[in-house]
Amino acid sequence: MKIKKYLSFLAVFFSMTSFGFYRTMIGHAEEAISTDLINTYLIEHGYSEDFVVMAGEQTKLALYEAGAVFEAELPINEGSGPNSRSSSVTDWPGFAHSLVVSDCTIEENYPKKIITYNWDWATFLRVFNDSVGIEWSGGFIALPETALFEIHGVGQIDINRSHSVPGYDPPYVEYENGTFLVERGNDAITSYSPGLGVGHRFAVSSQLTFRRTYGGGSYNTYMINPEDFSGSYSITIIKYIEVNDYNAAAGAYIHWTDDLIVDYSLSFGYPSGISVSLDPEWQYSYEESSEVAVDFQNFV
Repeated sequence: MKIKKYLSFLAVFFSMTSFGFYRTMIGHAEEAISTDLINTYLIEHGYSEDFVVMAGEQTKLALYEAGAVFEAELPINEGSGPNSRSSSVTDWPGFAHSLVVSDCTIEENYPKKIITYNWDWATFLRVFNDSVGIEWSGGFIALPETALFEIHGVGQIDINRSHSVPGYDPPYVEYENGTFLVERGNDAITSYSPGLGVGHRFAVSSQLTFRRTYGGGSYNTYMINPEDFSGSYSITIIKYIEVNDYNAAAGAYIHWTDDLIVDYSLSFGYPSGISVSLDPEWQYSYEESSEVAVDFQNFV
């Protein structure tokens, strides 16, 4: 992950306005939002540098557009605190995960939060039937249309799938940081228990790519390294009943180990934990990570 960390570090601390733009539709106008602007916003609103490096571009853009502010986090590779259920949050060599709760409350008396689960995957283990899950307590319900799943990281240039236009030759940049896959709303939910949790099952193919575009319609294509990438999964929840003043959220990763792909779903029930719903004959076909959990308040 060293290349990714270096490129992401530069994205946080140096201007990328000349080449790294997000675009969002506001009414009928298109507004460009630079990577630097988003990263600066997050740092200024309490998010850690680790979070800014680990989260995907679209995930950070969603937080920016929601006007979110940092509320609570279980730091990466630090699972011995009072909010953790495990002595370690690193479960496979090259794997790390973290959970962050953000506040985006607008209406008084209606707490609104965004839960973001991030992970790094730097291992030879194949990802072809894995899942991530997020659960919560305290009388909150999910807004399914806000679900966001993102696979991102450093891609290596693929000259054969890049395109050059006369007079607009794209620069040769061997590695670039970007987003390979984005799924939203119902497309980002394969397990859902209203008021309890959401999860998503996915695969990471070596064919995933992203483009970096330049003038005249020229572009470079960048390929994923399926043994070195990151992911982000987030959901917005809103308080609908007053249970108590104690709220908590947790996230976990499920890695499928069998050669055969079998349908399964996730079950939720904080504090009992995220579990796999599957025929018992397949109970040895997956491995579960520890859960990362944080406490948060109704209002910041």
